[in-house]
Amino acid sequence: PARRGIDNYLSITLRKALAILGIDRHPADRPKGGSMKFIVEVNFPLEPFNTYVREGTAGQKIGETLAAVKPEVVYFTDNGVGRGAVMVIEIERASQVPHVTEPLMLTFDASVHYRVAMLPEELQAAGLERYATA
Repeated sequence: PARRGIDNYLSITLRKALAILGIDRHPADRPKGGSMKFIVEVNFPLEPFNTYVREGTAGQKIGETLAAVKPEVVYFTDNGVGRGAVMVIEIERASQVPHVTEPLMLTFDASVHYRVAMLPEELQAAGLERYATA
């Protein structure tokens, strides 16, 4: 029963993230173009990470997970209350999101949050002038 509650929470959280990112829309409603970059924030709870450290398997598990996720760059840091990571990924389809999220959740019971990332040129090309007031 507890696992079902967690699965439901994760499903709702993922659906909300996809809606915020705009990748839950029908393909015809999405902007045309290539891939999108995302900043992925990862929070690792104390367990099972502490156990992996004590067993000497944390490095191996991190390596395997990063090999599955394939981030462009990753930085490990604290999140204010524990361990965390920030990575940049590039995806072309919404169906790729689970391939980033699941290895982190299944291996580390991590929470994963996505933020859209844009280069300055992309922001300049967004047409923000249409919001200017006369």
